[in-house]
Amino acid sequence: MASSLVRATKCTLKFATQAKRDTLQRVLTEYAAVVNQFIDTFCASGIPAKKDINSSIYGQTITWLSPTMKQIASREAVDMIRASRERDNEDAIKSVHKGRKMQLTQRVIKFGDSETTEFDHWVTLSAVAADKSIKFIFRIKKHKHWNKLEKRGYHRLNSYLCCHSLGIQFVFEKGAQAKSNPGRAIGLDTGINALASLSDGTQYGLEIKGLIDRAKRRQWGSNGHKRASRAI
Repeated sequence: MASSLVRATKCTLKFATQAKRDTLQRVLTEYAAVVNQFIDTFCASGIPAKKDINSSIYGQTITWLSPTMKQIASREAVDMIRASRERDNEDAIKSVHKGRKMQLTQRVIKFGDSETTEFDHWVTLSAVAADKSIKFIFRIKKHKHWNKLEKRGYHRLNSYLCCHSLGIQFVFEKGAQAKSNPGRAIGLDTGINALASLSDGTQYGLEIKGLIDRAKRRQWGSNGHKRASRAI
């Protein structure tokens, strides 16, 4: 596997109309409710592997969100449950999504270049509502950090984090890219004991749990806690 560095940068949505902001907040609120439905279901019936989540699992959820959004929400529910249990073991309490963010992919967000000089890019949010009634465009203007990442050789990935504070976080990666090999596939799962566990048994980020435990032992806001957080 080729090594890489990953960075993120957030762009404001302050240029969006109030109607678009209200719609985004409505989606975030509904998304959180759906994630919490899945958390309740999986805690009661067992946690499925994310690769096994299909329409038979997420199709029964009552929501106006699209099937794509329901699948994304179900996978986030799995991640939240596992993270809580791996972090706190038998002391783990049921996780609750508070509607502050949602992780989206190119299945929901389309990214394009602006044809004007006023803004740099367009981000189209679609495939959100089952009846296709929600679709809107945000104008994105690059900033100093974005330009710095591009100058240093980072390229943008198709991964996005929409936040309740009306921003979109973009993910950038730098490093040698592995050659495409369509004849071989590998599974990846994330967690606390290991940040990334591959289906071939390889694990990355095995030190993360110790770093998190170290941060938890420090008083919140103290210099020790800040140092531990930076280490994470």
